[in-house]
Amino acid sequence: MPSAKSTKSPAFQFYAPKFWRNVNKTDTCWLWTAGKDKDGYGMFWAGRSVRAHRFSFLISFGWLLDSGVVMHTCDTPACVRPDHLVLGTHGDNVRDKILKGRLKVPHGAEHWSRRFSEEQIKAIRDRWKSGESQASMARQYGVGVATINRAVRQLCWEERNV
Repeated sequence: MPSAKSTKSPAFQFYAPKFWRNVNKTDTCWLWTAGKDKDGYGMFWAGRSVRAHRFSFLISFGWLLDSGVVMHTCDTPACVRPDHLVLGTHGDNVRDKILKGRLKVPHGAEHWSRRFSEEQIKAIRDRWKSGESQASMARQYGVGVATINRAVRQLCWEERNV
């Protein structure tokens, strides 16, 4: 069972006033005004470095699972407003990023595992249409037949009509 942190510790009572002094409460988000990491998330020292929105969740709701992810409903990394924060799993966070278009995964020629250039894809498809076997092309390109088959069937590129 995952362990949970609690605000019962006197340390949290000690750090809470210092924490709230670094917050600018606007009509929408409550923005962290102190140090931030490279992604714009607030960073707070509470005996150790902790993301400010996680600390806000902990002191506001009284508990936080070690394995939990604190997500922003407002999608503002610097926001520490408790009613903009929800607890979820890593999977929840990834799904949220995908649904909101914040997870940028390269496609086609930009993808890190690509095997072919755009020109090679065109050539493979043309050669297959003219009757060349996928096995012979696989040998020539040094890949498996399944890889050539995906290129022919347009399963390996975002730009399906290459």
